[in-house]
Amino acid sequence: MTLGDSIKKGVGMVHGTGEALRGEFNAAVYNASGDKASATKNKEIAQKGVDEWDRGYRGHGKFTHLYHITYSPIKYIANAFVS
Repeated sequence: MTLGDSIKKGVGMVHGTGEALRGEFNAAVYNASGDKASATKNKEIAQKGVDEWDRGYRGHGKFTHLYHITYSPIKYIANAFVS
């Protein structure tokens, strides 16, 4: 394994860990709020994070960052208080 491969694997492990933690946290928040569809979607994100840990980070689609902004559980909770 080259140095570049090792770095790529390390980045994948760090990114995968972050995705797994974020997915599990968001799933718990959505589960608590009763939004089962969003909880399921975030469980899938957590599983993809675990896969990235195992296989390495392969990147995301062009607009994936919009998901983080649009479907943030904090935004969801804040909107519940405003509505």
